[in-house]
Amino acid sequence: MIVSLMLLGVFTVNRCPAQAPPDFHNSTDWNVKPSLKYDALCLINILTGDPFYVQYYEKEYEEFSKKITPEVQPVLEKFSQIKQSTGIVLSAAMCLYYSAVPDSTLDQLIETTRDLSVLKQNFSKTVYFNENDWAMFEMLQEDVRTCLMFLKEAGFEAYWKENNLPKIEQRIDELQAGFSTNDYNLISVQEKLLGFPLQDNTIEVNMIYYARPHGMKITGMEFITDVAYDFNTVLHNAGHEMMHPPYDYAANTTLQQSLESLKSDTFLMDKVLNHDPKYGYNDFEGYIEENCVRALDQMVSEEIGLSEGAQDRFKNSDEGMHVFANALYQVMKEESFNSKEELFSDFLIRMISEGKFEQGSIKNYYDAIAP
Repeated sequence: MIVSLMLLGVFTVNRCPAQAPPDFHNSTDWNVKPSLKYDALCLINILTGDPFYVQYYEKEYEEFSKKITPEVQPVLEKFSQIKQSTGIVLSAAMCLYYSAVPDSTLDQLIETTRDLSVLKQNFSKTVYFNENDWAMFEMLQEDVRTCLMFLKEAGFEAYWKENNLPKIEQRIDELQAGFSTNDYNLISVQEKLLGFPLQDNTIEVNMIYYARPHGMKITGMEFITDVAYDFNTVLHNAGHEMMHPPYDYAANTTLQQSLESLKSDTFLMDKVLNHDPKYGYNDFEGYIEENCVRALDQMVSEEIGLSEGAQDRFKNSDEGMHVFANALYQVMKEESFNSKEELFSDFLIRMISEGKFEQGSIKNYYDAIAP
């Protein structure tokens, strides 16, 4: 099970700032690299003791939990309570914020956290900045710094270089070999489906040790994946993450109104409101965006010949919560999606206005794949 994350519970997104769009691309380049920064931030999440994450890292959890100090213990407990009350995916939220700075060591992270002005300046220029969310992050500033200082004192940097980095570097070599021998032109396929060009044709892959069970989109043309994932999984991560966000929600009032109409579907809203919060997507906008991208990435996978069965995927992934993705995918197939070369957002609005997702239809699409 791999949970791909973009929207992070209470952390919302301001969409694409106005700027001249780039040209469409005809090739895809890959850059795979390790990151102590993201591994450190993900380890903090594991050290909250959440069994959803500890199950993947029992040895590492035991190694560092025995070093927990009286100063950091209440902070980890506080983070655990925040996770439970808000449904936020702590690791994904922190990785998203700190992706706005080039820090690569614990000392740099600690200094950035001591004075957040540079981080705010950089992050405020991204599509993800939101004043309310930033205010919440600032409230946790000293807590995050306490955790980073703990990792430094506990010798995490040396531990990572000795125990984690060699495995990461070996995996990077294997992945680079796969990319060099196969012409997976994801960017061109994604741009065709979205209807607009992405900002670059180079996909930056941050290969880390402590990401499971997630793949995470961060700022720019970057995402985070895990050393345990095989080549096809990393490729699928890339096929998914680079399409977030698939539309300019904040600027498109017609889209907002169209999506709002979906809230009348009781089957859909049951999945939005009552799914297990550990999977993320704990607000309506985040849930719908993730489901749209899942339908799109299924089309990408089919285009490049790496598709798993759509029915099994939508039925089983995250305990079957992504019912809109399943319905949208089936509508896309029925309507020969992209044959009119329209923006994905325009297609979505048109399908909603034509009644493709009227009350009961989403459940009907689900029942068609359910056992």
